[in-house]
Amino acid sequence: MRITEAQARDIAEEWARGHHPESQVWLHPFDLGYVVGRDTPEYGPEDGIVLDAHVRAIVDGDTGALTVWSTLPPEAVADAYRAVRRAAERFSPQTLALLRLAGWRPGRDAASAVDRWWTRCTPPGTPLPDPIRTVLREFAALRMTAIGLVFEPESPSAEEPVRLLDVDGRTALVVARAGKADLIVAENGAVYRRDGDTIQPLGGDFDRALARVLGHPA
Repeated sequence: MRITEAQARDIAEEWARGHHPESQVWLHPFDLGYVVGRDTPEYGPEDGIVLDAHVRAIVDGDTGALTVWSTLPPEAVADAYRAVRRAAERFSPQTLALLRLAGWRPGRDAASAVDRWWTRCTPPGTPLPDPIRTVLREFAALRMTAIGLVFEPESPSAEEPVRLLDVDGRTALVVARAGKADLIVAENGAVYRRDGDTIQPLGGDFDRALARVLGHPA
């Protein structure tokens, strides 16, 4: 059942007044719920309390769960929440936890570092196919040390050669090392795992392929 604005306000006021009984709240509705603003009277210095009087929260429109967010403009908070929800839909909790430990976050964009690496480490004029660039701009240089998964390039200043190869007649790139295996993305977006001379297709969805490599199939 969808949370109504009146229910969201009740949830928000209970949260806000738990910090200060005179707190006032306002709501900014958006597609996934309500951004909450909390306006709280300032404590005097004699109280010895430091409180962010204008912190934001979100009341989820489906569950009513309230989460606290940074003090940003309401639409910026809404955008950040949308990104977090999309991530939860893309990845299992186990995969998401490993990605976050490695430094991944929703909206991560390493495109400039990837482009510099590509220009530095490939012959002039070598094209970087869009499906491969899309993967690298989000995952480049992430290291999941516990399971031995390391994405290319290993650092923004890396000088290692770009590992291009031909798979089924298409240009492909080793985008990560997974222990002794390689994770490969082809120019059409197809994903493969290479163990020695054996190349195993993992499908055309990188998120699902990554989950399989991590042992968390959907």
